[in-house]
Amino acid sequence: MTVLRHPDSFSSWRADMCDWRPHAPRSRLPAVVEASCCEEYILCSEGAEFFVRRRTDDGCYQETARGSYARAAKVWIDLAATHWH
Repeated sequence: MTVLRHPDSFSSWRADMCDWRPHAPRSRLPAVVEASCCEEYILCSEGAEFFVRRRTDDGCYQETARGSYARAAKVWIDLAATHWH
């Protein structure tokens, strides 16, 4: 399991401001950095870019917060902390 840096060191990005878009892969298989309890939200990386991915009801994927580790990790932490499964 990857240990994430303390969330207070990240920007003020809030999970409720997520802009979910269809997942646009930039490599064959993204690396999983961390996943929520039931894998509803997955923090992934593709090269130097990080993003949060989730599966839709139709079996496709959506992503949000693509960019720096700090931004994506903050969004993932916020989503995972408020997710109840």
